[in-house]
Amino acid sequence: MDDFLMKPKIDFAFKEIMEDEKARTGFLSAVLGIAPEDIKETIILNPFLRKAHENDKLGILDVRVLLNSSMEIDTEIQLSEMKIWADRSLFYLSKMFAEQIEPGQKYSALKKCVSISILDFILFPGEAPFYSRFHIREDTRGFVYTDKMELSRCLSSGDTSKKRSVCEPFAPANRNFMCLSSQSSQKS
Repeated sequence: MDDFLMKPKIDFAFKEIMEDEKARTGFLSAVLGIAPEDIKETIILNPFLRKAHENDKLGILDVRVLLNSSMEIDTEIQLSEMKIWADRSLFYLSKMFAEQIEPGQKYSALKKCVSISILDFILFPGEAPFYSRFHIREDTRGFVYTDKMELSRCLSSGDTSKKRSVCEPFAPANRNFMCLSSQSSQKS
């Protein structure tokens, strides 16, 4: 039992890892494609999404981070298959975006919101990319409507044949987050 090491994609373990600022910075740098030296500050935020009314649906995020005072990030880990994942992640992202602004504030106060999903199932059957990014775009000409919401960044570890492709967009120094898809419980 001395060799037991909890897998980092278990909710509890991932949340504990993200409490460490250096690990959090490395993870966000890798997934968001931001140079580590450009990440000046990461602050863990309250994961509870506010309920304005008693009957509102409660949202509890796994890890919510404010990056450089200009971007809010929700990172979710989901091990069991959830066919409504796209709806759930959109709900969380929308609530996170909407609760930033108070009555009387200007819309320019809204920060960019990003959802990172680490999934242990295949979200889009038949799609090759292990790593996907989604934005709000115009359907015909493809231009970005707004960059304030990235609907999702999905790292799907369910398809082991595609795992190597996730490394391609990231610098070698930022590939350490790949431990999330590791099935080994051995220490390295």
